[in-house]
Amino acid sequence: MPRHEKLSKGKPDGVTEDRDSKGRFKKGNRSGIKFEPGNQYHCKYTEDMPNKVIEYFSREYMHSGHDATGKVYYWADRPPSFIRFALEIGVWPKTLYKWREEHPEFDEACKISEELAAQQLIDCGLNKAYNVTMAKFILSAKHGLVEKTAVDNNVKIEVELPEDINAEAD
Repeated sequence: MPRHEKLSKGKPDGVTEDRDSKGRFKKGNRSGIKFEPGNQYHCKYTEDMPNKVIEYFSREYMHSGHDATGKVYYWADRPPSFIRFALEIGVWPKTLYKWREEHPEFDEACKISEELAAQQLIDCGLNKAYNVTMAKFILSAKHGLVEKTAVDNNVKIEVELPEDINAEAD
């Protein structure tokens, strides 16, 4: 419910059902959602979590269309991330790290998901659905992909020694 609808008549500005007279949130869970078994927001690991994370990162994020001149253009949804995945399934992002440590199959699924995320950044960057510079930055910062420049460090030094060098040393 929008804030302006929560304001009650006869109460000073800023006082709502969930805030006190000083504008602070009142204590207590008023959402009615509890973290308990059977609830969609229950944060317990299940055996289908590896499939869920791969499915999340496998979604199609890039879309294409045509403008009035017939030119193809691309756009993309926000890139997938482990934070967004955690929020979608109703757990804290730290919980995912704990699951990775405790469940090797989930850790392997997360590694596959990281590769899927990198490939999506490459695809969307090449089609300019994402800002190319930002895609390149994320790929280098989060996925370890860097531009490589070949540098030839081989130096050839030729030295001609006089034939009578041994005679001079004596």
